Amino acid sequence: MENDRFIQKRWKYLSFALIGMLAALGVAGFFSDMITPEVLAAPLKAASDVICNGCVGTTDIADSAVTTAKIADSAVTTAKIEPGAVSMTVNEKYEFGTVVGSSADSVTANCFSYVETAVGGGYATTGTLNVLSSSRSGLGVGNGWTVTAANTSPTDQTLIVYVECARLFP
Repeated sequence: MENDRFIQKRWKYLSFALIGMLAALGVAGFFSDMITPEVLAAPLKAASDVICNGCVGTTDIADSAVTTAKIADSAVTTAKIEPGAVSMTVNEKYEFGTVVGSSADSVTANCFSYVETAVGGGYATTGTLNVLSSSRSGLGVGNGWTVTAANTSPTDQTLIVYVECARLFP
């Protein structure tokens, strides 16, 4: 009789344990159906827009990912840019041209595409040219320095135009 009571008590505990194990296996089976090899092999998608205060480093975003369309007006101000964070490199480019005797002509020295901006320029001559104008020309492609000169001599004269092109580096 005592053995029967012992078995009844133990059976009560064993039945609770058995029900708990079956419930755990059911939950595990439910989640194992969700985690398939296809789900594990699928590539992760990167966030397209991230709002972050002070957490972006040099390897956190792809080149050209931040454009003016994605930056709110007045979001970037001089006060928010640390000294030395942006530097400028200036290159000079030259163009040699010939102004035919007793005529006028223009010579333009151009900066490289969209990555440089003309910030200055000038000219030199090998003879007696009357410079009519010397100024920055165009925006974007063709952005450079143009000099127009008149040659009052009957012989051809060389006109050398140079442009100072600035490139900003972050």
